[in-house]
Amino acid sequence: MARPNVWQPVADCWVSQPLDPTYEGRASPRIRPWPFMSVVLKTVDQVLGSPITEGPRLSFEVGRITARELVRERVRLEVERYNSSEPQRGLVLVEPAKEECELNGARSVKRRPLDAERQIAVALEAMRRGRVVILFNGVQVSDLDAPLVVTPISEARFLKLVPLVGG
Repeated sequence: MARPNVWQPVADCWVSQPLDPTYEGRASPRIRPWPFMSVVLKTVDQVLGSPITEGPRLSFEVGRITARELVRERVRLEVERYNSSEPQRGLVLVEPAKEECELNGARSVKRRPLDAERQIAVALEAMRRGRVVILFNGVQVSDLDAPLVVTPISEARFLKLVPLVGG
């Protein structure tokens, strides 16, 4: 026997959602459209006084997420990219001679892989202390656990605040 459905509002439209038996016949608090639909969320990075840069695009199901989930996904993706990429060699002003390179061997640049959970904790702490502010669809997010409605036109702007030096 098929489970009954309930109609739920999602992103300015109504979608049918199966009832979740773990919630005693009520629709689950996290709206999951049926069939599952995903949307790519545009992110923008901004530091006051610097040019705006486009951040990574994050994929979420259409519906509601929290700022905590947004930060977790963003940091997890960045750590994954960092750990899978080759270390970049910075500007080198002095290059050893060819003979010295042959004698000493090739210079390798090694870096330790980042721990995603630790970086997520650091990012959430920066949010809590007000060093990073999220503007979701133009509105400042003050509660990490408040629901945010994700639509195809949603935008998350990460604004890094830099403390003033001096008096």
